[in-house]
Amino acid sequence: MDSSYEEFKLDKINIESLSDEQLEEWKNLIIKLDNLNKQAERNIKPANCPLCGQEITSLCKSHSLPAFVLRIIGENGYVKSSKELLGIDPRKSKIGIKQAGVFYSICRECDSRYFQDYENSKNLKSDFTPLMMAEIAMKCSLFYLHKRNKEKALLSLYKENNIPYILDENITDIDCNEYNEDYRYDKRQIIKNLNGYSLGYYKVLPYVTPIACQIPIAMTVDLNNCLINDVLYGDPAYKIENCIICVYPLEDQTIVALFSRSKSKRYRSFFKQLNKLDLNIALEKINYLIFKYSEDYFLSRTLDEECLDLLSAVAAESGIFINFGNKTRKELYVENYCFTKSNQIPNILGEEYALKIECRP
Repeated sequence: MDSSYEEFKLDKINIESLSDEQLEEWKNLIIKLDNLNKQAERNIKPANCPLCGQEITSLCKSHSLPAFVLRIIGENGYVKSSKELLGIDPRKSKIGIKQAGVFYSICRECDSRYFQDYENSKNLKSDFTPLMMAEIAMKCSLFYLHKRNKEKALLSLYKENNIPYILDENITDIDCNEYNEDYRYDKRQIIKNLNGYSLGYYKVLPYVTPIACQIPIAMTVDLNNCLINDVLYGDPAYKIENCIICVYPLEDQTIVALFSRSKSKRYRSFFKQLNKLDLNIALEKINYLIFKYSEDYFLSRTLDEECLDLLSAVAAESGIFINFGNKTRKELYVENYCFTKSNQIPNILGEEYALKIECRP
């Protein structure tokens, strides 16, 4: 499960209610957290590229998903992030496309070499090959490995500065090990052009959605409330398996795809269930998965406040398990992550939320 770590959830603080002294303290805290965030980024800067092993003279500015899909949903060069949706980051009111989902982890040569197939809108429109899926998976692995390494660096800095933290160092270490294993697996798939990933769901929508994402999620239960991942098991030997969700708005259509590793059996029933559904219902379920399980998506700024408020209510529950009473882990998964509420939030993958031509660049 993913969770925020870059700053405290100063959730929609009412600045007008603060005294001058409290306001000054609040501003100083924001500045301090911002400086620690930048320092953590510097502390994890690799000396050598993890893909080619060569010394890095200039880190590549990589996006967690293709920049061209962000430009499609952008308004005057800006998109809405999950942090803005949730009121997590009070320092910024909006994020520019050039800064959205950016991370620095590999050299420029590897960035242009390893992701050229899927970071091409023509290829996305024509096919969704195992090679493209492996490239997407490796970009995800590198992005989340970067996030977890930064999380570890922030944890150390918070300790040094006597700042309260809610991070679990053991979980972060386990995640780092898994992401390291994942990107090595993905690299091998790309170099040897193997069939290590299978497409579970794929649709080309004849309209442009106001959301873009490329996210691995560890689902707990499927549409029939059968177990997929026992995420609270706690045994380091237990391997969490991800499903990767891609939503790529293009100039006049949107690609929606879900896939997992070919040898993974955990998602097979879910993919069968999803493919049997009417298109709008299937999109409703995928829409719910995105907001319920992840924080790494970007939205068009044209969505109205009522829609955003309803989405934020579910997004705020991402990675959280609420336990009322003495329940088993399976009961917790069903109670917190079943799909019964999927129709209670706006389905922004549906055509009724499609971006109008005048809303696009």
